[in-house]
Amino acid sequence: MADALLLMKLHSLPPPPILCGMEKVDVSVILAVQRGADALPTWLAHLEQQSFPAARYEIVVADAGSADDAGVVVERFAAGSAVRMRCLHLPSVNLAQARNVAVREARGKWALFLDLDLLAGPHWIERHVQGQKEHGGDVLLAGAIQRHPQLSGEALTRWFLPEHRPSLTPDQEPKLMDCCTSNMSISRRVLMENQGFDDGLIDSHLAGIELAWRLAQYGMPRRYTNKAEAFIWQPVNFDEECARNYQFGYGLRDLENKIQDSEITLRFPVLRGFLRASLDAMVIPFYQRACQQTEENTRLMGYAYRRVLRYEQYKGYQDARKGRPPRTATWNYERNLSH
Repeated sequence: MADALLLMKLHSLPPPPILCGMEKVDVSVILAVQRGADALPTWLAHLEQQSFPAARYEIVVADAGSADDAGVVVERFAAGSAVRMRCLHLPSVNLAQARNVAVREARGKWALFLDLDLLAGPHWIERHVQGQKEHGGDVLLAGAIQRHPQLSGEALTRWFLPEHRPSLTPDQEPKLMDCCTSNMSISRRVLMENQGFDDGLIDSHLAGIELAWRLAQYGMPRRYTNKAEAFIWQPVNFDEECARNYQFGYGLRDLENKIQDSEITLRFPVLRGFLRASLDAMVIPFYQRACQQTEENTRLMGYAYRRVLRYEQYKGYQDARKGRPPRTATWNYERNLSH
């Protein structure tokens, strides 16, 4: 109840004042974070070194209850930076709620969203602004996501499965499933006029897709630019990635119930026949143990990773479809495959 009152108070605040003597802010870069404050200095450093004028953008970090105190890191970094940055402390809210509060508190014409496991390229802000202007300033613009050249080619990342990465050409209209908040820009006015991100979704990472679907009902165009590059730089743990894909699959069913779009099951392999499901029940435990007992290496274990992670999505989707409660992050295959 206290968290709900906090959000209500934040939403009821008047717009932040434009301080005299300060240049107009065109862009608000927004990060919603629940953990990983140790990665913030690197993430902030790449945003500080942009080709876009430092006086014309700000960074707003929405700390959704992180245990490692992102606010301390932001305040320390801001002390010696030419870029205005601040941290909003929002305990016990989900990522969609955190983004909505950050949008409300921001001052830029456009809101740019970037996840913590992606580093902004040197022209990232400039290319997003250029793309917005080329399309009249009111477009949902998705940027490119590339692997960082210094990241080991063997490292497992959140973007390992091809279906999680957009494969588009410049100015092509992204499909709904390409509209994630990982690298995206949109008019802040449009966001606020349309109640922001849906904070009731089971998986807040899917809120960008729901937003794109909702805005499409009013004719809001979607575009892609390969010039606004963000780079994958953080490897992930195999077990954590299994848990994330299960939650993602569970959330896909929740999203499907809301938007009723067949693209979900066409993009993600969450449907399979009896024979395939029976085969998976036999072989997936062996793949899982092999992945856990081998040093993480996508070149050596890539096929096994794909089978296990896609099975996790399938299990999450099926559990949601059958009305089962989502499982916890720690899970034993042999105990659950027969259910």
